[in-house]
Amino acid sequence: CNPMNTRLVGDKLYVAESDGQIKLFSPEGEFQAVLGKANVDPGCKSSIVDASADGNRLYYFNVNNSGICVLERAKQ
Repeated sequence: CNPMNTRLVGDKLYVAESDGQIKLFSPEGEFQAVLGKANVDPGCKSSIVDASADGNRLYYFNVNNSGICVLERAKQ
């Protein structure tokens, strides 16, 4: 059931997975990095991702519990 959602911000494609992971891809679909992981219950669920304009803050919305996890981007 993954990926659950994507968000294009500038030239960065953010991908949310149901286990809380947020991954970064190029606009061409090439994997670049795992940026962080939200603390969410396991299992297939709808998830939404967004990022601040500078990409340093990530937002993971878990619709099952109506919660937003705010994450600082992992250092590369």
